Amino acid sequence: MPAIYTGYETDIVYTVSALEHRARLKVNPVGTPDIGEDLTALMLHNRASGTMNFNDLITAIAELMQPLYSGAVDIQRAELWRRTEDGSGRDYLSQVGINLEGTGASPNLASQIIFTFRTQGGHIAKFYLMETNVTSNQILREPFPAGALADLASYLAAPDSAIYAGDETYVWATLGIACGQNEKLFRSRFR
Repeated sequence: MPAIYTGYETDIVYTVSALEHRARLKVNPVGTPDIGEDLTALMLHNRASGTMNFNDLITAIAELMQPLYSGAVDIQRAELWRRTEDGSGRDYLSQVGINLEGTGASPNLASQIIFTFRTQGGHIAKFYLMETNVTSNQILREPFPAGALADLASYLAAPDSAIYAGDETYVWATLGIACGQNEKLFRSRFR
């Protein structure tokens, strides 16, 4: 596994009860995106040795996130970032609007969901969502119960997935989904 990941990341930015959150994913663009790049035309490499449009990927993920949030939650935009050469920071490149609202029940404030995946390289990759409407304190393993969590996990680990990992391979299989409380969010919300 590389000591320092210096590739590209995308943040899906959404707001829950006046608090902004970022769902971060690693991606592997075709070519080298520039500052101000038109993300609706950006292509990404995928696990199936093909390509996928960045905007299509982000829109699909945002639509799968919608049932996990209420209509008061705004899934605003996706930003593309490049990790610095030493891995200590990120450089902003561009963004594309999403502008979708949640379609589910009210949020479970100060909660988090952690999707854990095995990568093709045998390592672990994680995807976090904050303050969804999912009941806290449950750990789900395959086979997942039908619903929004299973749909999102299946999409992120699909054979043509464009979700990259820090070990510079692609997400391969979902290991589990953990739902619980996020202590930092709890302190921010209730103290």
